[in-house]
Amino acid sequence: MVLSWSDINLIELGFIVERNEGQGNGFAPLVILPSSETSFVDTGLTYGINYEYRVAAYTNQNTSDWVRSGIVITDFPGPTQLVISSVNDGAMQLEWRDNCSFELGYRIERAEGSGYVQLVDLLPNTQGYLDEGLTMDVSYSYRIAAFTVSNTSEWLVSGNEQTFFPPPTTLNTYPLNDSEISIEWVDNSSFELGFFIERNAGSGYVRVDT
Repeated sequence: MVLSWSDINLIELGFIVERNEGQGNGFAPLVILPSSETSFVDTGLTYGINYEYRVAAYTNQNTSDWVRSGIVITDFPGPTQLVISSVNDGAMQLEWRDNCSFELGYRIERAEGSGYVQLVDLLPNTQGYLDEGLTMDVSYSYRIAAFTVSNTSEWLVSGNEQTFFPPPTTLNTYPLNDSEISIEWVDNSSFELGFFIERNAGSGYVRVDT
């Protein structure tokens, strides 16, 4: 937390900084600074705790009136703008915006059905991850947070996501002669290994060798 104030006094020996941690605990001395200082960085704070500060100038005999801050809390900006897209029938790409400048990394958790489990810890400033080895038609939910040694930001939570395997469309058949039919379709997938063709001659579909 960075504190700064204006020095409008020419006779002080320095400044007294006090801090109130939480609510109703009262102010306690934090640091005494020389008259040349008009700012102070308070470190080692606890994320999620309310803090209030006050500063006064002092001489050998007296202390000025206190100037007080409002209630402040340390800030730990989490990731935003999560976008998840199916890459193929077994993988999804996660992308997000990195809003923090001091995280040690990003933690991804995944829920398959019920309950989140940790999936991976990533390096700081990472903004994407490819989750592979998924099962087609199974719903997955993700959540992502930045973390430090002591704290974790708020989680950025996705909805239910599934991998996608686009089928071929626009099937057309053209008789060529009395024993051959030409079959054509639109390929909508970029990752398939090939196509199966099945034929129904009146007693159910059977695989056609190609």
